[in-house]
Amino acid sequence: MLLSLLLLVSACSNDKDAQNTMDAIQNAQVAIETTKTVTFTVFGMDCCPPSVVESILKQVDGVNRTVIKVSGSTGEVTVYFDAKKTDLQEIKTTVLDFGLRVD
Repeated sequence: MLLSLLLLVSACSNDKDAQNTMDAIQNAQVAIETTKTVTFTVFGMDCCPPSVVESILKQVDGVNRTVIKVSGSTGEVTVYFDAKKTDLQEIKTTVLDFGLRVD
């Protein structure tokens, strides 16, 4: 009887682990589906290091990653973000509020 109970608990544990794995896969799939990428130009980068722009963008809820390529005073900014939490307008407004111009 005890052996049967242990096997039942073990089987339930495996089902729970399988369910946790399935939940994690579904959550990752939703995250992939809601992740958006935008690229825009920022002007005035000669006075502002890319690390500063990156840090202000990461303060926006939903921004996951930024890539900034600078050429002179112009920067090409690529932002990866969760579309459920923010949008392009909020991202650009954050840069504008900091005092830089965007296209």
